[in-house]
Amino acid sequence: MKHVLRGQILRQTVQEKPSKIKTLSSKIVTASNSAACGVWLKIGEEYLNGGSVDEKGVLHSFPCGINQNWNGVTAKDKAAPKTYQCRY
Repeated sequence: MKHVLRGQILRQTVQEKPSKIKTLSSKIVTASNSAACGVWLKIGEEYLNGGSVDEKGVLHSFPCGINQNWNGVTAKDKAAPKTYQCRY
């Protein structure tokens, strides 16, 4: 089972997105519990999240990506998405 996290995405930086996608979703999809690789985010908090974008532009987040409360992110890590180069 998947949950759609409802809230407001304040900042959105995507390094690579499918070329067919013109706009990205304002929702993040994750599994319903941590045993199924879901993440828990508190409403009203800001996070640095890593994940993936599917062919429909839906954002997916899972614990093996980056999921950290923004207040705990170092200044170096806050600046990193501006210069990060996706390699796969």
